[in-house]
Formats: sequence, structure tokens, C-alpha cells
Amino acid sequence: MNSHISRDVATKLATALAAHSWVSLGSTIDVQMRRKPDYGLDELGSLIVSVVPGPVTFTTETRQMELAEVTVGVVIARHVGSDADIAAAEDFEQEVVDAIRSGSVTASGLPDGADWTEIANPVPYDPEALDARNVFLGQVTVTYKIPMDRV
Repeated sequence: MNSHISRDVATKLATALAAHSWVSLGSTIDVQMRRKPDYGLDELGSLIVSVVPGPVTFTTETRQMELAEVTVGVVIARHVGSDADIAAAEDFEQEVVDAIRSGSVTASGLPDGADWTEIANPVPYDPEALDARNVFLGQVTVTYKIPMDRV
């Protein structure tokens, strides 16, 4: 039995993000694949980064090949106390986008020919979480196209 392709991509991207040395943080960070990125305030004293599996679409390319389009979310969460904290979280969010775009963070172990096709920042931060709990909660989405043999 095969594992779910979105969970597989999310796990591999989480591993790659965890191994990367982040300039804005001056270190590596713990990154986990999580299906439900919900956090208690006690957990948010330090930066939390999660990769969340998302939707998958399949399209036929040839009689023998399909393309799986897999979207995963990178959720960035941290309790913030000042505008400087918010700016630092935004800078880290942009660094994640740039690292994936430039290829310095690559979800290794994907099939040959797999690559990202779209990176978006649909939720730079959630204003409600910021107002209600002083929590920076942002999301980056990454869509990969993965060639697959037809079944």
C-alpha cells in the first residue's frame, strides 16, 4: 500500500526546512508535518513551523503518465509582543518563500521530474489571531507537480 502523496510531500518538505540554516534566525529550527496546526499559547513562546498536507489533483499527460499536483501549507506561528516581533516573523516567512524558490530548500526524495510550480503567501498573517491573542499566524503554500506512472 502506498502512503498518501500529500502527506509524503509534506513530510519531505518539513525535513528539508528543518535541515536548512535560517539567516533571519541564525540557526536551524524544528519543523514537523502536522495535520492540525493548532497551538496553545504556552507552546508559542518560540517559533513553531509546521508543514500541512493539502489537496491533490491528478491530470493525464500521456497514456502512461499522470501529473499529480500537490499543494502543502507551511504554517508559521509565534507569540509576538511588539512590531519588531511581527516584522521578524514576516522576514522569516519571506525567507522560507525565497529558500524554496531559489532551490536552497528542496524536498528531496520526490520522483524524478518533480518540482514546485507555485509558491504563494495567501495568509501573510491572521489579523484575528494577532488582535485576540498576540499570535503571528502566517501561511505559505507550495504546489508541486509530480510525474507518476498511470495505474
